[in-house]
Amino acid sequence: MISALSWNIRGINSNGAFDKFKHLKRQHNLCFIAIQEPFVNNSKIDRYKRGLRTHFAFANCSNKIWIFCDEFLECNIISDTEQQVSGTIKNNDDTITITIVYAKCDANLRMDLWDDIKNIATNCHNPWMVIGDFNCILDSDEKEGGNFYNTFERQRIWKRLDRGLSNQQWVQRFNDTSITHLVRTRSDHAPLLVSIASTSNTNTKYFRFLNFWVEEPGFQEVVKQAWQIPADGSPMWKFHLKLKNTYKQLS
Repeated sequence: MISALSWNIRGINSNGAFDKFKHLKRQHNLCFIAIQEPFVNNSKIDRYKRGLRTHFAFANCSNKIWIFCDEFLECNIISDTEQQVSGTIKNNDDTITITIVYAKCDANLRMDLWDDIKNIATNCHNPWMVIGDFNCILDSDEKEGGNFYNTFERQRIWKRLDRGLSNQQWVQRFNDTSITHLVRTRSDHAPLLVSIASTSNTNTKYFRFLNFWVEEPGFQEVVKQAWQIPADGSPMWKFHLKLKNTYKQLS
């Protein structure tokens, strides 16, 4: 199992934040760490690399994202833009792609980030995870608060801005991956702890329906064509075969 951490710390050198990182690294045996908003000049990144006892360190072009990686992982940066940095990580026979995100607060400025991610997706055939601070929510259920109590006092607002997303190859290869929101401390963002693992039976691949498929162009046509494939047998057996044809086409 590999453990990784992504955290918008709002200043790595403030209020004992770096000591917290060292503690988390020891506690969870972290081999990969991503920091958003270090608020430290990138010329000092090597000092923090030595402090964390990691082999690889990288600061992206906007100095908003720092990455640290242990020696037994081979890390190569493949894309570096203002709001994301992506790289491949090789461990033994596995090669994965990781994208660390620190998105702009302005929705219009995030358009460049979405384009970057789409471009990476076009050429990515590895198990791929995108993780970090997206600075946006998926729907209203991910926001609490925001109404006025009275003229002078506002209610505290909570939003889920940090998350991890993965592609189908990741789900199939690392089917026991978990993401845990750790206790929020020294920042208004909670650290995301990622445990990357797979069960012993890696040959069994279960069908998983993904909700976003229904929004894809041609989804209805794929289902229709799969359902119309002729099937012989009893009504229940025909139904079984049509379902099987459908999930094969969707996969």
